[in-house]
Amino acid sequence: DEKTTCILVSWSRNAINTARKRQKKGSSPTQYTLCVIKKKQQEHLSMINNLTSCLKCNQTDIGLAGIKDMQAITYQYCTLRDVSIDRAIRASGRLERYNIELGSFGTVSKPLNTGNLKGNN
Repeated sequence: DEKTTCILVSWSRNAINTARKRQKKGSSPTQYTLCVIKKKQQEHLSMINNLTSCLKCNQTDIGLAGIKDMQAITYQYCTLRDVSIDRAIRASGRLERYNIELGSFGTVSKPLNTGNLKGNN
């Protein structure tokens, strides 16, 4: 007598959506929205959390070249994967309550990464 084992696999809705996004990405090059973030008295991780909330995206969709000082008004470039310029502009209005502004929008073909920062000016 051989015994048969059955394994049932179920995928979460999030896993299915992620797989669909990856399939779409293979069909055309990903575009990134480039913008400048102005933040005031905002800790780096809090800024990222506020961005993801207002943009309705994941932390992995946000590209930053470095970490800026919390105790200052700072400006830095940022890339946003799969976020249109219109969506970023709409989110900018909601971000103002967190002392964050987005501006100088454009599109690029590659994201910013932590190692891209060459120095401070």
